[in-house]
Amino acid sequence: MLDRRTRVALRTLGAVLVVAWFVFEAVRARLPFWVPFAVLLAVEVEFAAGGLLEARRGVVRERSPARGAPGEADADLGWGDVVEEIDEHGDPVVRWVPPPQRPPARRGGVAYVLAGLVAAGLLGVAYLVDREASWSSLSAAERTATETRLEREAGRIADKPVRVRCDDGYSYTGIGSDALGVAFPDRGLAFLQPSVCRTIHDALHGKRPTS
Repeated sequence: MLDRRTRVALRTLGAVLVVAWFVFEAVRARLPFWVPFAVLLAVEVEFAAGGLLEARRGVVRERSPARGAPGEADADLGWGDVVEEIDEHGDPVVRWVPPPQRPPARRGGVAYVLAGLVAAGLLGVAYLVDREASWSSLSAAERTATETRLEREAGRIADKPVRVRCDDGYSYTGIGSDALGVAFPDRGLAFLQPSVCRTIHDALHGKRPTS
C-alpha cells in the first residue's frame, strides 16, 4: 500500500496531466485521453482498496496530536489553568499552571515541495511542447509559404483571387468568436485560426498534425 505522501504526489501528477491535456493541444495530440484519468483512477482505487484491507486486518493508523480529536490536554484551550493552593504559611494563593508541552506537528513539507516541483516541471514541458507545435513557432518564410499555398487553392475554388491570412491576433477567430475561420466573399478575404494553419502546414509537409 502507498503511504500518504506518495498518494499526494500521484494525485498532484494526475491533476497536472488532466489540466495539461485539456489546455494544450500538443498534449492532446500525443497523449491518449485515458492516460491522465487512468492515473487518477488508479490512485483512488489503491486508496479505497488500502482502506478496506486495513479495516479487515484491524489496522489502526496513528494520528498526529495536531490532527486527532481533542483530549484532556485540550481542556484548557491552550491557555493553561489557574489553581488555588495553600502556601507554607497556611494562606491560600492562586497559581497559574501553563499548558502541557505538545510535540510539534509533523508536516509533509518535503512531499508537497516535490509534488509542486513535479507539477511545475510537467506544466513547463507541456507549455514548451505546445509552443513548439504552434503556428507562431514557424519561421516567417514558412508561414508566408503556407498562406500563399492556401490563397492559391482558395482562388482556384472561388475562381477569383482570394487573400488568406492566419489570424495571429485572434481578431476574427478562436478566442473572440470560437470560429475556425471567417470569410468575406465580397472582399475576397478569409481569416483562419492559427491552429488550423499549423495543421494544414504539417499536412502539406507530410507531418502528423498536432491538432
